[in-house]
Amino acid sequence: MKQIRFLDLFAGCGGLSLGLEQAGLKLAAAVERSPMAAETHFRNFHLRGEEWDQGLWDEVLESGSGGSFAKQVHYGTVVGDVWELLDDPEAMSLLRETAPEVVVGGPPCQGFSMAGKRNPEDERNQLPWAFLRFIEELDPAAVVIENVVGINMAFASQGSVDPTFAELREALKTTGLGYIVQPVEVNARHFGVPQNRPRMMLIAIRRDLPVAREVEATGAVSDMPWRSADAYKNRLEGQDPMFDLRLAPTVGSRVEGDKPDQVHSAMDALRDLDQNGYSLPHDSRKYKSPEFRFARQMRQATPRTNRGWQKPEGRFSTKSWRWIRASFSRMATRWGMVRPLQGTQGPRETRTTTDSAETPSNRPQDAPALRLQPQVPLTNHVLRNHSERVVQRFDLYHFFAEEGIPNSVLGIPSRIPDGIEARQKVADELRGHATEKPDRRFVTAEDDHLVDVVMRLATRKHSQRVVDAGKPAPTVLTLPDDYVHPIEPRIMTVRELARFQSFPDWFEFRSKETTGGALRRIQVPQYSQVGNAVPPLMAQAIGELLGELLMGHE
Repeated sequence: MKQIRFLDLFAGCGGLSLGLEQAGLKLAAAVERSPMAAETHFRNFHLRGEEWDQGLWDEVLESGSGGSFAKQVHYGTVVGDVWELLDDPEAMSLLRETAPEVVVGGPPCQGFSMAGKRNPEDERNQLPWAFLRFIEELDPAAVVIENVVGINMAFASQGSVDPTFAELREALKTTGLGYIVQPVEVNARHFGVPQNRPRMMLIAIRRDLPVAREVEATGAVSDMPWRSADAYKNRLEGQDPMFDLRLAPTVGSRVEGDKPDQVHSAMDALRDLDQNGYSLPHDSRKYKSPEFRFARQMRQATPRTNRGWQKPEGRFSTKSWRWIRASFSRMATRWGMVRPLQGTQGPRETRTTTDSAETPSNRPQDAPALRLQPQVPLTNHVLRNHSERVVQRFDLYHFFAEEGIPNSVLGIPSRIPDGIEARQKVADELRGHATEKPDRRFVTAEDDHLVDVVMRLATRKHSQRVVDAGKPAPTVLTLPDDYVHPIEPRIMTVRELARFQSFPDWFEFRSKETTGGALRRIQVPQYSQVGNAVPPLMAQAIGELLGELLMGHE
C-alpha cells in the first residue's frame, strides 16, 4: 500500500513529524526557519542512528545561502523563511513533485500565547496566512494546523473581531477546491503524554474526498470545537468517545500495554532517571514492572531512518565518505602516522550518561534475555550548575509545596525596602504554617526560624514551581528554569522535559542548551526546541486519523 507523504511547515525540532511517522506516514520535507531547530530535525530524520556528519549539515545550510532553496528541498530540510520559499519557483516546483498528500504545521504561537504579551501587531501572527499559501500551491488531500489555545481568542484591543483561528477556518473552506474543516481542542494527557498541554487544531479534508470517507454523511463536522476532554469523559462513562465525528482523533494512550484511559504522571516519565542518568539497567527485573511502562517505551531502540530525501547529483553519499575516511585511518595507523583515538567524548550537549555501575563497556554479556528494548545512549541529560544558595532555595520550594506556602513569599523583601516591615509581612504570610525551622538542607546555623530562611533566600524571581510527581506535568515552556524537579533540588534537564513531551530517548536535540537576553528572540536552543514542540504521542493520534481518512487515496 502506498505510504501517505506529508510536508511539515514550521517543523521545529520535529515533534509533529515524529508522531506522524510513528503512525505510518512518511516525511516528504520539512521547513524550519531556525538553523538550530532544523539541525535537530535533520539529525533525527535523515541521519538517525548514524554518526553526525557536520560537513553534510554545513552543505545543507550553504545550499540555501544564495537565495534558492531547491537543493535544500532535495535534502528534505529547508532552512529559511516560508515567505521567501513561496517566492522561489524552482523550490516550489520541486515541493509539488514530492506530492505530499498532507500538509501539517504549527505556525509560531508567541503572538497568540496566553503566557506571552498577546501582541496583535506581532509579525509572527501573519505566518498562519503563509500556511494557506502553501495549501493553494500544493493542493493536499488533508491539512492540519496546530497552535496554542490563545489563537482561538480575540485580542482584547480588537473587541468583537473574530479571532485568527476562526478566520483561518473560514479561509480554508474556500482555499483551492475547498476543505471541510473541523476545529479540535486537544490535551496531550488524553493521548498518553505525561503532561497537561492544551492545544487547538484545525483538521481539514479536501471537499472532493469525503463522500468515500463518509465524513459528510455523519453531519458531525461543526464550527464548534471538538474537545478531547469531553471525549475522554465519555470514554470513562462507557459512551462512544468519538461522537460519530470523523475529523477528530481517538482519545486514549499510545503507550504499549496501557489501558485506553491511562493517564501518565510526571513520575512515570522520570521513574528510571536520576541526576546520574539511567537509575536502572534495561535488563533488570524491576524494570519489567508495569509502573515502568512509559519509561520503557521512551528507552526503545532507535528505529531506522525513514528517508524522504535524495542527495543532489555529484556528491558522495555519507556512507561513501565514511568508507574513505575509515580506509585512510587504517592505512595511516598501519604506517605509524597516527594512533587510534581512545576514550573520546562528544560535545557537552550530546554527552552520554549511563549508570556508573553498569556502563555499556562493562555490563555483563550473559544477562537474562528479557523481552525488553536494548539500552540506548542517554543524551541531553546535562545538569545545570547551581550555586549552594540556589540549591537551598529549590529545597525551600519543595518545603513550600508540601506546606501549601506560595513561592511569592520569597519576593516580599524585594518589594518592601524597609527590612523590619518586610520581615513582619513575611511573618504574616507564614502565619498558619509551621514557622519553626525544619530539619532541611536549606536551613543554616544562623537561621532561628523560617522567617530568617525566607529573608536570607529572598529573590525577585520566584516564579519557579515544583512539579507534582503524582500528576501530569504542567505545560512545558521554553525557559530552562520554569520548573523544579519533583524530588531533587534542581531544575529539569532537557531530556527530562523531553520525556514530559513523550520524545523517545534516542531523539537527540542539537545546538546549545539555552540562551538569554536579546538572543532569546532569534535563537532556538535545546530547551526552546522542547518547549515549542508538539508531543509525538499526541501527533501520532492525529496521524492515525489521517491514515484512516486517506487510506486508499491516490
